[in-house]
Amino acid sequence: MTRTALVLVAAAVVAVLTGRLAVPGALYGWDAYPLIAAARFDSTGAFFGTFAEELMDGRYPEGSFYRPVLHLMLGFEHAVGGLAPGVYGAVDALVAVLAAGAVALAARRLGAHDVAAGLAGAFVLLNPAADHVMWFMPRRPESLAVLFTAGTIAVQRAASDERAPRRALTFALALLACGSKESGVLVALLVVALHACERGLGAALRSSAPVLAAVALFVAVRTAVLGGLGGHPESSLANLSSAPAFCANQLRVVFATLSPVVLAASLAPLVLACVLGAGKAKRRAAVLVPITWLAGNVALSAVSGVERPWYAFQLLAPLALIAASTSALRGPRALIPAAALIALAAPVVRGGAAPDRSAIDASANAFLETFESAVTGARPGQLLRVQGWSPAESDGAMRVFLHAPYSLDAYAELIGAPPTRCAPAEARPTPSASAVTVALQR
Repeated sequence: MTRTALVLVAAAVVAVLTGRLAVPGALYGWDAYPLIAAARFDSTGAFFGTFAEELMDGRYPEGSFYRPVLHLMLGFEHAVGGLAPGVYGAVDALVAVLAAGAVALAARRLGAHDVAAGLAGAFVLLNPAADHVMWFMPRRPESLAVLFTAGTIAVQRAASDERAPRRALTFALALLACGSKESGVLVALLVVALHACERGLGAALRSSAPVLAAVALFVAVRTAVLGGLGGHPESSLANLSSAPAFCANQLRVVFATLSPVVLAASLAPLVLACVLGAGKAKRRAAVLVPITWLAGNVALSAVSGVERPWYAFQLLAPLALIAASTSALRGPRALIPAAALIALAAPVVRGGAAPDRSAIDASANAFLETFESAVTGARPGQLLRVQGWSPAESDGAMRVFLHAPYSLDAYAELIGAPPTRCAPAEARPTPSASAVTVALQR
């Protein structure tokens, strides 16, 4: 384990030096301020209400979700730091590091050697696909789901060591995985698959009882809170037919810097590791668990009907676990671990350092200052025109989402401005007698 920790520490240092773990100077993501506004603790009732409210308390315009873990965290972060971007960014970085550590521990549980386990965690931390998550507080559910799902795998033990404290820990981690993001429900399949490979299906179901209970509880509460299944309006099981296309697109995000030919060559050792591992009883779990995780994430992404580049982050963990499983190969097959290492290292090396976003930070903060000065002294019924609004900017590698009308409405609420209603200037907003109307001009 010492070598695993050393590899992870080295990866964290590299992530800091390359800017991957740098704390942004502004809050990115249209959902940042609506999330904080919905999650803040105004009273004891608001604290307990965290567990009985929809994501963003219904402010999100594109779907209906239930993620109490994020709400609870943001409530505490707002109580500590208000709207300071550094507080939220520091927690995002910490969660990312912990997620990488959990993946390394899961790799050790599945039989990987110390260094291979550390490299699996390093891949999750250093892959450029992580930029889509680490720099955007609203996307923290991706890394939280990886953290608690991998953590649940890591704490599984043999049937002879299923004491009450460990079962309680398993239940808590599984519940946190589900409460972080809907994809956390996959933890039930992963734990059953792990135990089934080691001791048969009947014993696996008994050993997985805490996880199954946690998932069942989450689904019941989520259904009650949302009044149904929720999700995006586009969500449908019929979308499963598009799963191969979703998988290809998400792999392109993970290996974005590679040509199609190099990508195919990079994936070859991972596919070969799956083929070789599937036939070995002792190594079957090391292959079946990450394959189930990978396929489950792709299937859920397809069912959602919405494709986002940050969904690819949750593919990093199963890909890393598959590669780590090759560390047990010996003889002529020992070349496969080296090939798998190259496959993981290629997008990291080619991706280089994270881009400098200081100019975007400055742009975002300058606009917020202009917006705040305009709405703070306004009266309900006024129509204001504010210059400089931009829904998104590009840093050359990805779109950085800054502000949208519904996020600025939440920002006005958070700074104590009069009730505010924002809309793009081209929408020709009609003044409201009960709110300050702000026409956002680009």
